[in-house]
Amino acid sequence: MTATFGIWYFFGMGRMTIIANVLLMFAFWLAGELAIALAYNHFVRYPATEGVVALPLPTHIAFAVRELSALVPLIWCIVSFVFYRFIRRKPGVEQQGYLLVFTLATVVVGFSMLIFFGLAGILPYLRIGTVLG
Repeated sequence: MTATFGIWYFFGMGRMTIIANVLLMFAFWLAGELAIALAYNHFVRYPATEGVVALPLPTHIAFAVRELSALVPLIWCIVSFVFYRFIRRKPGVEQQGYLLVFTLATVVVGFSMLIFFGLAGILPYLRIGTVLG
């Protein structure tokens, strides 16, 4: 069987990589959203105490940008589309280099977002979280 048949012929390596990057960014966002949603539900929406709980500053920031963070996967999808339009006429080796850098950017931005929301979601439960507030 030759390489002209199958999924690589229909989509192409560049398109598959761009689609994988968009899905990867969505997965990072979803994991970060789940991490902060547990703390949000515990301390804001359904608090166990009647008073105001002193939350750390990263948690306050994460609660404030929680709704806006849903735009990150959408913006990344648009950026990916524009990026693909930019690199599709490049030669094969140069196109692979650009795709590698874009995938690296996806992983770095996604991990940064996940680490921020993960730490912001876990800090209220730790004793060190009150020191940072």
